[in-house]
Amino acid sequence: MCFSKKPVLFGGDSNCILWLYNASNKRKISFVAETPYEIVYYKNGAVVGTYANEKINLRLLPVNDVNKFFFVNTRLPMSDFWGVTEKYEYKDTATGRIVEIGLHGTYTFNISNSRAFIDKISGLKPSMTDKELAEIMKVKLLDEMSEHFIKTLIEDEVAYEDLDEKRRSIGQSFLPKLNDAFAKYGINVEEFIIEGFDKPSVLKQRTNKKVDYKESFEDDAELIEMKTELYKKAEALQDQQNVLAKKRAQNTLDIARMSGETVRDIEKMSYDAKDSTYKELREMDREDVKVAGEAVAKVREATKLSDVVVVNNRTADTGKCPHCGAEITANQIFCPTCRRKLI
Repeated sequence: MCFSKKPVLFGGDSNCILWLYNASNKRKISFVAETPYEIVYYKNGAVVGTYANEKINLRLLPVNDVNKFFFVNTRLPMSDFWGVTEKYEYKDTATGRIVEIGLHGTYTFNISNSRAFIDKISGLKPSMTDKELAEIMKVKLLDEMSEHFIKTLIEDEVAYEDLDEKRRSIGQSFLPKLNDAFAKYGINVEEFIIEGFDKPSVLKQRTNKKVDYKESFEDDAELIEMKTELYKKAEALQDQQNVLAKKRAQNTLDIARMSGETVRDIEKMSYDAKDSTYKELREMDREDVKVAGEAVAKVREATKLSDVVVVNNRTADTGKCPHCGAEITANQIFCPTCRRKLI
């Protein structure tokens, strides 16, 4: 079995970082995978192998299979400019004030993992240029900056007035975070450079005159500190007023609850008194009448009083209430009109 005299080589131009050779109709084929290109072999949509710096001889490829060989340039350095479109809010570690900053710069990257690059970026596209990849990665770069860049400034405790002087070290601190995020795309960032920060015009003028700026900034910081203390005192006073208002409301509620309980207790006592059965009252009254009768008998015996008074009050069939003059019968204990006890 003989292979083609000339092995398949990379067929793209200098700006092409991905080039596809489709071998669907080939029975026997050979490739040369040499730096800077790696070859990723896809068979029916799945990766069969990755080759680098070697010659590949493939025999008896099934005609019905879909065999794709991707040449990927893993060494071509690509550079691009970047700049944030929206400014980030940043709390200055020196003064605690919130400031807005923008920034711009350049970065250099290359493809480090050809299989991850095809899976996450290019898909099964037949080709891709370095400019096309740069546009894709710029969007992903800005997404990662929005999430992690301000965290880097906070971790490094970078003061607002030192941003320009420390921009190189800030870029170096952010670079590992960027590479951790880009690893899943098969991309490695070699260099991340911050060329400048975009600041509010007033603060930017102060930054250009660092001494004057520092003095003005300290004055502003002192004023902000005074305002902050006043705000804190106002908040503390408001908290005290809220506590007093809460206590007054609670006291009012307690008094209302106690008043309600007292009213209920009085009503209960009145209801309990009214709820005593009529029979019990009659029994109590009869006992009183008996005791009173015995006492009157004893007095009458002792003083030999006439029975007329007693008869008039208790034994006559009818009579009048000694209190209100209403008519009563002999068997009544309470006056039906004034409700007072007859004896």
